[in-house]
Amino acid sequence: MKMLRLCHAEMMLHLHRQRRYAFEFVASSLVLLAAFAALAYGVELLPTADFMPTQSSLALGFVLWSFASAAYSGIAGEAADEVRGRTLEQLCVVGRPLPVVLMVRCGLQIIGALLGTLVLLHVTFRIVGRVVDVPVPPLIIILLVAAPSLVGLGLIMSGLNVLFKHAEAVNAVMLLGVIALVGAPAYPANALAILPFSHAAAWIISEQSTLSLSGQWLRLLFVAGNAMFYLVAGMAVFGACYRAARWRGTLGHT
Repeated sequence: MKMLRLCHAEMMLHLHRQRRYAFEFVASSLVLLAAFAALAYGVELLPTADFMPTQSSLALGFVLWSFASAAYSGIAGEAADEVRGRTLEQLCVVGRPLPVVLMVRCGLQIIGALLGTLVLLHVTFRIVGRVVDVPVPPLIIILLVAAPSLVGLGLIMSGLNVLFKHAEAVNAVMLLGVIALVGAPAYPANALAILPFSHAAAWIISEQSTLSLSGQWLRLLFVAGNAMFYLVAGMAVFGACYRAARWRGTLGHT
């Protein structure tokens, strides 16, 4: 019951924030879509080459990047906001451990990101004048299975924010790293497949119109194992940083 009450309270808080910052969300979304449109039509004007992505692949890559950024930033941004607002210590005295609260918040944001992915998928393909050719059910399943790896990265960033308070430079590098993870040629399986989310993103982009889970259960299991590894690693790093901040007595400092 306590967990249900926590989930309900966090959902209400999330909805309140969405209403409060609706203008910023709409404005930033329009700016990103305008930047994508400029990129897509700029690529179309370039001479055709084998290494150049098709517009549909570019649209799908943009959608995957948007989801990955939301999944990573969801939990990383929560810790940073609590540190800036000097509310981290108050959050630590609730009935659930801080990582659990952050994970619940991240879960809600991932659900929102998945819903946004379905909308963005159609919008981006409409921008480039293509019909959506990506099978949605396997796309959503793969994203859900791979998302914990991004949560793990977010937990690492959250731990750094809790311990060092000001880690904007590292966060900027991590956000750039998310772009690299989505664009890494990690399919079929190679050394790059050990990176978080990379193999899942490359699998989706490479198979795009023929994306299916039939006969791909071993690959999906690999994606799940990769995601769990980074999630556990992220939880370990966050826990170590959290304990170090409490030992220093700087948990509530900015």
